Order: sequence, then structure tokens, then C-alpha cells
Amino acid sequence: MYGGTFDGSSKGRVVSLAGASGRKQDKTAFLAQQRREREERERHRLREKSATAIQRVYRAFRDLEQHRSDERALFDKRVADVQRVRAALPQDVSAKAVATVLPLLLRHIQFFMRVTRADQADRERLTRVVEWVRESGQQQPGNGNFFASGRSTDRQIVAVYTVQTKRLLTALLALHFPPDCILNVLDCFVSSGQPKGGSVGGLLDAKLPAHVSAVVAHLVQRCGLFGFLADCVGGWLREGERRGDVMMAANMGVVATAAVDEQDVPYRSEGFFVLLFAIPYFVPRTLQTSHDVLQLIRNPPGRLVDRLWQRPTSQGTTIDGTVTDGQPAAMWTLGNLLSFLQQVHNEGGELPPLYLRLLSWSHEKVPPLHLKKALRRYHHLRRASKQAETVDADMPPAAAAAAAAAAEGGWRREDVVMRDVSVSVSGGTGPFDEPPDRLCCQVGILLERFLLRSLLAMVEGDPHQQIAYLLQLYFPPPPMPVPTSPPLRGVTAGSHMSHHSVDEDMEEEQEIGSNVAAIDPAVLNTLAFATGLTAKLYSLIRQEVTRIMQASKCSFTTMVDSFLSQLGSPPVFLSPLATILRAFCAVYLHQLQVMYDHEFRGDGHGPSDGHAGHDAGATNSQRNPLSIPEVRWITPFLNLLAFRLVKTSITNAPQAGAPPKWSLRQLLTGLVRSLYDRDARVHFMKDGDWVVGEARSLLRNRYQLIQGLNAQSPFDDWEAGSQVGGGVANTAIPHANDILDAVLLEIPHTVPFNDRVLVFRHNTAEDRRERTRNPFGGPQHVHQIRRDYIVEDGLTSLGSLDEAGLKDVFRVQFVDSDGMVEAGIDGGGLFKEFLISLSRTAFNPNYGLFQASPNDQSLYPSPAAFVAHPNAAQLFTLLGKVVGKALYEHILIEPQFNRVFLNLLLGRLNQVDDIPSLDPEFHKNLLYLKQYSGNVEELSLTFAASVGELGSTEEHDLIPNGHNIPVTNETKFKYIHLISHFKTNVQIKTPTDAFLQGLQAVLPLEWLRMFSQDELRLLISGTPEGFDVLDLRRHTRLAGGYEEGDETIKLFWEALKEMDKNERAAFLMFVTSCSRAPLLGFQNLTPPFSIHRVNDTTRLPTASTCANLLKLPDYRNKATIMKKLRQSIFSGQGFQLS
Repeated sequence: MYGGTFDGSSKGRVVSLAGASGRKQDKTAFLAQQRREREERERHRLREKSATAIQRVYRAFRDLEQHRSDERALFDKRVADVQRVRAALPQDVSAKAVATVLPLLLRHIQFFMRVTRADQADRERLTRVVEWVRESGQQQPGNGNFFASGRSTDRQIVAVYTVQTKRLLTALLALHFPPDCILNVLDCFVSSGQPKGGSVGGLLDAKLPAHVSAVVAHLVQRCGLFGFLADCVGGWLREGERRGDVMMAANMGVVATAAVDEQDVPYRSEGFFVLLFAIPYFVPRTLQTSHDVLQLIRNPPGRLVDRLWQRPTSQGTTIDGTVTDGQPAAMWTLGNLLSFLQQVHNEGGELPPLYLRLLSWSHEKVPPLHLKKALRRYHHLRRASKQAETVDADMPPAAAAAAAAAAEGGWRREDVVMRDVSVSVSGGTGPFDEPPDRLCCQVGILLERFLLRSLLAMVEGDPHQQIAYLLQLYFPPPPMPVPTSPPLRGVTAGSHMSHHSVDEDMEEEQEIGSNVAAIDPAVLNTLAFATGLTAKLYSLIRQEVTRIMQASKCSFTTMVDSFLSQLGSPPVFLSPLATILRAFCAVYLHQLQVMYDHEFRGDGHGPSDGHAGHDAGATNSQRNPLSIPEVRWITPFLNLLAFRLVKTSITNAPQAGAPPKWSLRQLLTGLVRSLYDRDARVHFMKDGDWVVGEARSLLRNRYQLIQGLNAQSPFDDWEAGSQVGGGVANTAIPHANDILDAVLLEIPHTVPFNDRVLVFRHNTAEDRRERTRNPFGGPQHVHQIRRDYIVEDGLTSLGSLDEAGLKDVFRVQFVDSDGMVEAGIDGGGLFKEFLISLSRTAFNPNYGLFQASPNDQSLYPSPAAFVAHPNAAQLFTLLGKVVGKALYEHILIEPQFNRVFLNLLLGRLNQVDDIPSLDPEFHKNLLYLKQYSGNVEELSLTFAASVGELGSTEEHDLIPNGHNIPVTNETKFKYIHLISHFKTNVQIKTPTDAFLQGLQAVLPLEWLRMFSQDELRLLISGTPEGFDVLDLRRHTRLAGGYEEGDETIKLFWEALKEMDKNERAAFLMFVTSCSRAPLLGFQNLTPPFSIHRVNDTTRLPTASTCANLLKLPDYRNKATIMKKLRQSIFSGQGFQLS
């Protein structure tokens, strides 16, 4: 039977008997079968076509391989012929023969050479050709130099030569031939047979030939030429491998830049130029003339800077951690960039603002302490330079020294030693050698006035965007604060800060650059006194403030908050606006430190003494760059901003600790405090403008504080007093205690003086409570004090106590001149009398330890004290304990201390305008010297200070060998500041240190540093101007039958009003054992002043000083009251009078 399928054969036929349904099924199967047959025929056709193509490719490949084999054979035959010719003919003749056959050899090898799959035999053939090409390149043009074809006038020859060289260089780059080989061939090609080798000079004098430009641009775009060049330089810098001639790589990079600029093609330089500038002395060695420098930034301007700004994108081309010739590679980069700018300046050219970003970036990479070392060496070289006659009028000798160093010798690769080290360039000094003098001169350009002026001029057109980069260059960002645990505490009770001597604090103030963010003092001097930077920055700050006010129409406080939000993240604040503000604070603070008050006011007048009148000799650099109205505008803004910045820093980083030196917070608060101290003398602000209302909210309720202080009396209920504790901060505010500590340490004037006094007294009360063993205080020491020997006995008694004993209750028994112990028990009044009498005698200038200023009779340690008293150091320490004990017990003593002495007690350096309070006549002489228009050498001054002590005169050198160095017109300002520093800080340093040793034995200095020197004077001595009788009357209690309306009481107050201030002081001394009114008014006198009625009118008024009680007989007329009071208060009978 026939099957049910149709195989396409016409023989045989299948007849279906299934009827209609069967025919339908047969049709579907038929169509499917037809489709399968068509697909099979298509596959068969494709197989035949593919087989034909494969055969064709194979035959072509076989023919090509045969052709390549023939070409190799022909190549080998011609190479053998060349070798025979070279062996048989003279060198010059054989060179011409080789040059003639080289195009044929290149054509052969470029035909059979497969770059991606080159075998060893082909690499050897290419190596042979490259050797001959390089040898040919050393020949003179016309004498067998293959590259001379590039100068041919025949376009066909040039075209063939260009194609062959392009393919040759492409093959060399692709096959990773040795760098020196590639660089040599490329150099010969670019120079058309005259390789430059070591200098860029002349390469850019004319436009590159078209064929050179096209080939180099192709190598940059398609073959990674910049990556190859960066690899050469980077590997050489890091690893010390002699990978080709680095200077030739530099030349090729410059040519490549010019080529791609002419071809206008996009590319990346892959950090090549950053590495290029890390080559030691690259700029002074390679860019031999400033003309070359200017050529590098043409078409369009700044193109080289753009290339430099394309920083390395891969680890292989970074300079981080690289040491070259014993120096960090970043140091060489910075030196070359500065030399580059110097040559541009010499030529009168201009650099684009982008240069600032590059300079700032390279500056950040240099290890700061190593840079500081180089700049110090530069200062030494600058002083030693004697080549001023060869220097431009606007450039210092050191700039000429740098140029001279650049011209000497030159850089030699053989002299440079590289090593790879693992060191972070943001940290310490690293394993670096001492920077060589030539490098120091390069880096020292950073401090030259011409550079600062050029950079400032550079940002004139776009100050908002570019000046931040300039400022970052000279004001490097501070390090992150070091966290402290527990947080910094030092003002409120419970703090445990270590106590530093004034020695340590002064040394810390004088040490410029104690951390990696240090600002070089020479930079500050130049920026402050040779540029108008302060006024420029003030203008930028005011513009930003005005913009905020106009944009949001907000209040002053809201504007400050908005301004603060633009400073960046706390606690470091690194935004461009923060950098501007930080620079303004640093420069203006530096100016204020050397500015006289009359210069600050801008009136041009100093103190008149007959020979010092108008400040005609003062230059603009010594005047206030801001007018008084401008100072009045910016001071409240800075004051509130400083408070908000401190609060924000503590709130966001409570564990951050103290602000780093040179940080924005440290500089801003320092400037505000300097302005506050200046206002105390010049008075340019209104009373109360310094207080920040928000600062008062940091304290607990004031009434609660006062009640807590009053509860500290041992006679009050102990349990009630013990409930008053914790601290003075308002616990409802987060981190209030830390914020209050920081505010009181950094900007204490924002808190009202009376509130700070409460804080101080709370601290002493808390300290006393912590030490108390029972409700009635600690141990009580009773000391017999002879009235006739009150200093000797008093100091002996105080000296016998240790630090704990000094804080215990000190009871006094007076002994009269007959040796009899006076009656009475010391409940505190006798001790107050003892302290006041002791201080009145010991601080008297006649005693020889202290000296009075002729201006206001204020006291400071006498320089002759150590001559008058062999044990002066011990006496000063004991007097420090006296003052410390008086402060600890809240007793006001009479001596008024000089502001110079008080500044040193607070750990602050005195400035030139503090001299008038010490020696007004000496201050006038300094002003005369400053304004002297003649030759200062006529005055026969030297850098030495004469000190007269009890008839003898001794000279102290202000600088080494200063007594032999005359003061000149150029050095008179240095002399003024040195002699001022000596008079106010050095001369009385030894007795001040001894005094501080005793003061610190009683209380921490941090508790005092929340006061200014004038406020500290009030805290120690109160005011000598008397007291308000009405205030005393309001807070007086009447006892023994007296009432406010009694005639005797009325007559008493009238008599007290008629007394002068000396009599009132004697009256207070009589009734309270203190001649000064309480610091915060009589409401804080404990116990309150009371008047008790005595019926016997024949008696004199008497007092109980322990209870601040006046026992007043019932006199009936004012004359009697006045007479009896005077008789009592001036009798001097001691306690026996009662």
C-alpha cells in the first residue's frame, strides 16, 4: 500500500478514501510540507554561499600570508643587503644608503606587521628598523636623515613620510616599546630631523607644520599619547626607573597641547601636566624665557591652566605620597607653579583666575610642616641676600635670588634620587630631607608682595567666585577638632581644667604655626600692611549681608542665622564665605594688634607732648582700614555671629572640644574680644551693645542664683542650702552647660558683667561646698596677727597653708602694740580687716614690691623688687595668695592694679597701646620715634632696652647682639614693637609668674578669664568712687527700736550724704571691714547692713563688722552725729572700741 505522505515524487499517487474531511486534512499537511521544503532549500543555498565565502577568505588569507611571507623574505634580504653595505662603506655613505632604503623597509614591515598579534620575529624586525630610524635621526639633514623628508617641498614625499611615521609611532605605542625609544622617534618627527631634547624653547615660536599637528593629534586621541607621557613621568618620579628622558617627555607634552589646540579635538591630559610640574626645577630649567611661558597660554588664554586642572584620574598618575630628591613631589609642583607665575609677571602677562584653583590645589598637597620649614629657610636667605641693586623695585631680593638659583646649573636627572614611600601628604613632616635653598627660593615666592598683588588683581573681575581660592592658598583649612572626653569645661563650677601659667599661655600666643593650619606671620604682615585686603573682604561681607536683608526682609537676628547657615557645616565651616570671613578676622585682628588708638579712630593725632603732634609720618598701612562708622556697623554683626557660631558648634558637636588654632571660631571670637577691649579705651559702641540677650537665657533664674549664694552661710539651714546645686546653666536648653562654658571662655562680654560675677561666686560656693565636711565649714585656723607687723605675720600665716588650707576658714586674732590680744571673736569681720590692711601695706609702692603708674597710680610689679627684696619671688607668690583668698571670699581690697599687669594675669599679651597706662612719657617717646621724619640713626638707638634699678642701669638685648645693631628708618617699627613687648610683657614676667603661682593655689585662672582687665580690677578692688547712699538706705535694716521715720535716722542719712568719698570709704571700713561697696550693690551684702539703737548718747558709735552692724546712739542733731561718726571711724582703735 501507499503511505500517507508526499515526498515530491510524481511517480505513484495516493488516493484518499476519507471523503471531504480527509481532503481538508491532506491540504494542511501539504502546506506544512511545502514550508519545510522551502526552508531546507534556503539552508542549502546559504551553506553553499558560506562555503564559497570561506573559500574566498581562505584563499585571500593564504595569498596575503604568502604575500607577507614574500615581503618578510624581501625585507630580510634588503636588511641583509643593508648590513653588508654598512659593513663595507664608510659611515656617512652608509647612512645615506640606509636613509634611502628606510622608506622601503617601513613599507614592507607596515605591510606584514600585525600590531595586535605580532610574534617575536616581527618584533625583532621592527626593533631593527627603529634602531636604524633613530640612528638616521641623529644625522644632519641632507646627510642621511630620514626625518628630513618632512621638510621636502614635494607633497607626495611628505604625504608618504607622514603616513609611514604615523604608523610607526602607532605601532611603537601599541607594542609598548621602551619610552626612550618612542620619545626619541617622536622628538625627531616633531622637529623634522633637529631634536630639541632638553628645552621647550623654540618649539612654539611658530605654528606646527600641518602634518606634525595631524599626527600628534591622532596619537593623543587614538593612541593615548598623554597617558604614555604621564606614565613616563609618573613612573620616573615614583619608582626611580630611568624610563626615557623626562625633559623630552615634557617637550612632547607641550607639543601635544599645541597640536590638539590647532586641530580643535577633545581629549584628556590624564594628569600629565600635574606630574610634569612635579619634576624638580622644571619651570626654571625648561621654560628658559618668560616668552615660552606666555606661548604656553596662548590660543586661547589659559589653555595650559585648563590642562593642569585636569588632575590625575588614575592611581598611576597621582603625586600623593611621592618623594622626589628627598622632597614631597607636591613641593616641587608648588615651586614650579610659583616660578611659572613669576616669569609671567616679569613679562607683564596675565593669568586667568583658574590659576588660583590650581595653585590652591597644589598648596593643599604639600605637607604643612615641611612647607613651614622651607619658608623659614627662605626668610633666612632673604635676610642674607645682598643683591638688592639687581632687583626690580617691586620685587624683594629673595625673588632675584630665586631667579639666580634657577639660572645656575640646571636640573640633572642623574642628581635626583627617587623612592616610593607610604606617607600621607596631609599629615606630618614625613621622611623628607631638608629642603634645598633653591627650592626654598621657589616656594618663598608665595610670600612676595608682587605675587599677592598679582593674585588680588587676578580676582578683581570675579571676586565672589575666585577670591576664596586665593584665601585658601594663604589660609589653609584648620584640622578637625580633637574630641575631648569629658567635654571642655572650665568656667562654671564642676569644671576640671588644668591650670596653665602665663608663661605657657604667652608662648602659645607667640607660636605662629603650632598646628598644620598655621598662617605664616610674613603672609599676615604682607596681607595686612601691603594690600587693601581688609577693606575688600569687608565689602564682600557687607554685600552678602545686604543681599540677605533685601532678599528676605528679615530681622537682624534672622539675617545672622541665615549668614551662619552659609558658612558650611560646623564645627569646621569650610564654605567659600567662611574662608572669606576667616581671612577677614585674621588680617584685621593682626592689624588691630599693632594699631594705636588714634590710628584706630582715624583722627591722625597721637598724644601731644610738644614734639609729637600730627601723625604725619604714619603710612596708610598703620591706619585703620575701616572707618569708625564701618566698625560700628560690623561689630554688632560679628558679636552676634560669634555667639551663634559658638552655640551652633557646641550643639552640633558637643564632644568636639576646644576650637583649633586659626579656625574660624577661634579667629572670630578673638577679633570680637579685641574690638571689645578697644572699645573700653576708644568708646565707639553704646553701653549694652555688647550684651547678647540670648546669652542671658543660658543662666538659671537670676533670683534663684542669688538666693543660692545667700544660702551658703554656715549659719543658715544646711539642708536648704544643700538643695541649691548642680550648676548655673539653664538645664531647659540642650547642652546649655557646655555652651555657657564656651561662651564665658571665648566671648564672655556677651553675658552681662553682673551675671558673670554671679557665676564666679557660684563657682566658689560650689567649690566650698565640695570641700565642706560639716554644715559649719571646713577646718578653722586661728592666726595671731600683730598689728604693727601685719605684713610679716600675715604672709607667714598664709605661707604656712597648703592649697587646701588656703580655702579653709581663716580666723584672725589681732595683737596690739602692747602685745595684748584684742577682745572679740572673728566671725569674718576681723579677717576682712586683716586682708584689707595687709594689702594696703604690702602693695604700697614704699614697700618695694609694686610700683605706681604716674598716670593713674595703678600698681604693677616693680622691676627693682628683686633688688630691694632678696626673697621677692616668694613675696610675690604670697601676695598672689592674698589676692586669690580675697577673691575666693568675695572681699574687695583697695589696691588698684594696672591694666598691663591684669592682662598678664589673664594670659593675654599686651599691645603697643597698653604702654600709656604703664609709662605715658615712654609712650610719647615711641610716638615721636614713629613720626620722626629724619634719619633715625641720628637718635643713636640700638635694639636694646635700658633698665634702671635703684641707681644702676642694665641693658637687655631685644634681638641677639641688639646693643650693637642700630635702629634705622627701615627697622624703627620693628624696634617699637620689640621695645613695647619688652616693657609690657617681658620686663615684669618673672614677678607676674610668681604672683600667678600663688593666685592659682586658691582658684583656677579660668574662672577669672571670663572678665576683661577692667572688669577684673572691679572684681578685685571694686570702685574707688564711693558708694550710693540711697542704695545703702534701701537695703538697711533697723533694730533696737529705730524706725525709718525717726529723727536720728533722718539726720544720719543726711550726714552720710555730706561726707566726701574718702570719709564714706572710712565709714564702710568701720562697719563692714571693707572700704569698698559690694560689687553688685548693697542688696548682696551678707548679712545686710543694720543700725541698732543705743540709748546712751554719751558713747561713740561702735560697729560689729562680723554682722555689718552699726550701734548708733540716739543723737538729736546732725552736727553731733557727724562729729561722733568721724571720731569713731578715724580713731583706729581696733576691736577694743566695741
